[in-house]
Amino acid sequence: MAQAAEDDPATETRRDVDLAERERAESAVSSRETGTEPADAGTEQPRRPTREREEKLDSTPVQPGEAEPRPEAVADQKPEPKRKPPAKPEPEPEREPQHDPKPEPEREPESKPEPTVESSAADAAETKTPEEVEPKSAASAPSRPPIRRGGSLLERSPPPPPPVPPPRQIAAADPEPDKDAQDYEPGEILLVSADMAEAQSAARQLQAYQLRVKSRQRLGNLGLVLSVFRLPPGDSAPALMARLQTELPDLNLDTNQRYQALNARRRYAYRLIAWPDPIGSCHRDFRIGMLDAPVADKHPALVNAALVRRNFVRGEAASPVHGTAVASLLIGEPGSPAPGLLPGSRLFAAEVFRQRGETTDTTTDTLLAALDWLAGRDVQAINLSLGGEHNRVFELTLERLLERDIRLVAAAGNRGPDAPPVFPAAQPGVIAVTAVDAVERLYPDANRGDYIDLAAPGVDIWAADGEAPGRYHTGTSFAAPFVTAALLLADHRGVDLTGTVKDLGPEGRDDRFGWGLVQVAGGCR
Repeated sequence: MAQAAEDDPATETRRDVDLAERERAESAVSSRETGTEPADAGTEQPRRPTREREEKLDSTPVQPGEAEPRPEAVADQKPEPKRKPPAKPEPEPEREPQHDPKPEPEREPESKPEPTVESSAADAAETKTPEEVEPKSAASAPSRPPIRRGGSLLERSPPPPPPVPPPRQIAAADPEPDKDAQDYEPGEILLVSADMAEAQSAARQLQAYQLRVKSRQRLGNLGLVLSVFRLPPGDSAPALMARLQTELPDLNLDTNQRYQALNARRRYAYRLIAWPDPIGSCHRDFRIGMLDAPVADKHPALVNAALVRRNFVRGEAASPVHGTAVASLLIGEPGSPAPGLLPGSRLFAAEVFRQRGETTDTTTDTLLAALDWLAGRDVQAINLSLGGEHNRVFELTLERLLERDIRLVAAAGNRGPDAPPVFPAAQPGVIAVTAVDAVERLYPDANRGDYIDLAAPGVDIWAADGEAPGRYHTGTSFAAPFVTAALLLADHRGVDLTGTVKDLGPEGRDDRFGWGLVQVAGGCR
């Protein structure tokens, strides 16, 4: 059986083939060692190399034209550095893995960055793998700034500051009003009372509005008590007055109004009424009061006149030009550079105008104190060459004077034909005087209205000029003294002054000339 197996032709054939293959392999190895090729090398089928050949192949470079070795033969072969693909650099050792090939959002990741790896925008661009590179296109959005993935937060650039909003544009109504341009004393309200007990009672009521008494004086000749209240800081006097008039209508309250001298600083001529000639010849012993600017009592026209002065100004007094001119028109000495209408009369000059920069004005409380003084001097008439807005406290004071038969003559105003009424001229009982020129034309800047009573010369009137001998003046302020003097003469004779006027406008009374141009009939007797 064993012999039969050995003599089996198939087995014999396999043995022969194995032997032939072994001899052929040994022959090939021997030929390589001697540099020769076996004769049948070109027809031999490729066979799996032995381990000895694999070791030789590891150290033998592949020549051009030769077939590359099988993958199993080069599995352990290390790539040479010079054949390293340039587009595939070594990754950074501690870099976070890029799991998502999508573009990163602009917001910083919430995870805590690696503290030991410093990176920059340039590093991020150099280490980007091909999968992370986004394809470029013509319509692509603008590139986003690179996102930092490592390093310290303290070393990063701070975020840009938020845009600064533009400054708020202040409207024309926002700016705070100029205190010097207001028509009233800021921060003050006036109260007039019948007596001290009534004044104190009213003050207790006003404490609820945080009003405090600034000053108080008894006007004994007028039978009034004048109280000046200080407003809380930031309160508006007109706004508070509107509230008080609604909530406390029985109190005689108002702002501390300012009044200005009504002269127009133009050349002025003196003549028109039928005043006795020569000028300065009408000597009458009248007692006249005036509220005005200071008077230069050393002026040649006044140095020997019966002039009594009292200053009521707190602060810097106004220039004496206006007051001296009005005083000289009333009582200037005959033969002087500026003779007056009633040189024999006594003039009580209450000086009430102050100087604030380029502004000349006075206040209601100052006027009330001056009027109380004049009332105590038994004056027959008061010349008021001043004007402003209506004031309840001032109105009540003037009513007291009218009740005592004291004549009140006021300038109508120089604010033009469209201006509102000027007070105190517009108050009932007060005689409002407008101005005309040498040919009886209305002064162009004179106020108009149904409150105008009489017209008198008020354009280019010659009068004293402070320290200078004299000059021409223009304005309703300089028309008022003519009516004051004429009224005193008419009262002295028992004549109605409105019955002797020269009608200049439409027949009867009108809003330009009033009853007409004043005329003095009968001389000085």
